Amino acid sequence: MLISGIFWAFVIGHLVSIVEFINKHHVQYKIRMEEANDMLSTFSPQSSSDGEFDIGDSRIIRRRIRRYITSQYEKSRPARNDFSNTVTLDDAYPALGTLSLELKKLSSLHLIRHYLEMVPYLSSKFLSPEEQSRIAFSSKILEFAEGEAFAKHPVYGRGIIFVTKGCCISKKSTKLRNSIGFNNCDKPIGGDDVLVEDEFMAGESYRLHFISFSQCVFIPRGVVIEILAEN
Repeated sequence: MLISGIFWAFVIGHLVSIVEFINKHHVQYKIRMEEANDMLSTFSPQSSSDGEFDIGDSRIIRRRIRRYITSQYEKSRPARNDFSNTVTLDDAYPALGTLSLELKKLSSLHLIRHYLEMVPYLSSKFLSPEEQSRIAFSSKILEFAEGEAFAKHPVYGRGIIFVTKGCCISKKSTKLRNSIGFNNCDKPIGGDDVLVEDEFMAGESYRLHFISFSQCVFIPRGVVIEILAEN
């Protein structure tokens, strides 16, 4: 009975986090629209020509303002065309957009640095806080449903993956052998392979199979190579 209760609490907690993650942009849109409606409710009821020029029909202006807010909402939504489960750090944590540059940098380090320290060449031993922050803001947050598989990002290609929530089974195929491992939040995936050029990876690949709802931090290979080339 106790185990069943714990299990359902775990499931409900994950469902709530998924809904919150999906709806955060819509909630922001509703707040902005409510604020606009408060302002629009104080507009003059009809067109006004009391001054030296006509300012237009207030009903038309109201519609224009609402259409504008809606269009801005559509533009601000995470892109769904290329890979619908991919968002940036700014999208995942909207509060970052309200901070100063220094606080944004410090926040990005507190969010991602723990994972960077798991990869020796991305750790603070070799990279400055500024470089680690650049990697943090170039990283992507990926989400996977139970049963989904992942091998390579269709937009960003290969990279390093940290499973921050959930778990997966990783299968690495090489010319010599196949290896299978169980991965959760304790180690990175692909940290060594990301340093190898694509042409030398022929016949070798990682494939991840997610056995529960999972959230991952993904660092594209291009970002890693760019930062390392500067050192």
